[in-house]
Amino acid sequence: MPKTIPSWQKLQQSAERSLLSIDFQTAIELYTQALSKPDVPWQAAASMLLRRADCLQKLGDTPAADRALSDLAEQAGQHGDQATRAAALAELAFMLRNAGELERGLLLAQQALDAVHKASDSDSDPDRLAGIKIDALTALGMIHVERSEFSQAQECLQSAEALLKPGNVNGELRIIYLTSYLTIRTERYAESIQAIERGLKIAKLAGRHDYEAICYNGLANATDDLALQGAY
Repeated sequence: MPKTIPSWQKLQQSAERSLLSIDFQTAIELYTQALSKPDVPWQAAASMLLRRADCLQKLGDTPAADRALSDLAEQAGQHGDQATRAAALAELAFMLRNAGELERGLLLAQQALDAVHKASDSDSDPDRLAGIKIDALTALGMIHVERSEFSQAQECLQSAEALLKPGNVNGELRIIYLTSYLTIRTERYAESIQAIERGLKIAKLAGRHDYEAICYNGLANATDDLALQGAY
């Protein structure tokens, strides 16, 4: 007799299909329905909460995404799940950098790194932890760039690069994002363009339209800056 799929899992699968169609509002509604069902395992709930927060962010609802990630970090702490706590804090730090909340973002990125360290003693998936640490390091690095703390940003970048493993597209794109922004801010425009062009290829192959937009914007900025120097 075929195994019955729980109703929450069917809704989760539908939400994932909506994500592939870039229908973030429908994905949010489906994740919310799935999370309201009884007996959702914690790890499944945590995954859906992270994805729902990402959808909120992509729709530009920063306050709602902030609340969602903050709540998830607290819930994860209550479950003793330091890896998920780190993931939520890293995402929130990355988002806060974009919102200009640098002091809070700096604190949360550091807390994310601390949580990764705590999780390393118990989490059975070192690849996942490496990916979360890359997210935290790149968020911290971006904040350091915003604060003109370029040597600290370079240290974050080098640490993140050392952790990158094949198949981690999100980590690779974030490393490229940090690389391009750091090199623009330190007036190494040719290096920035090279990094952005590599990121654009990866983003297109992966269907990451958010990073395609970031790359096109960065390429325009770096090209304009280089042209002003008469070197492009």
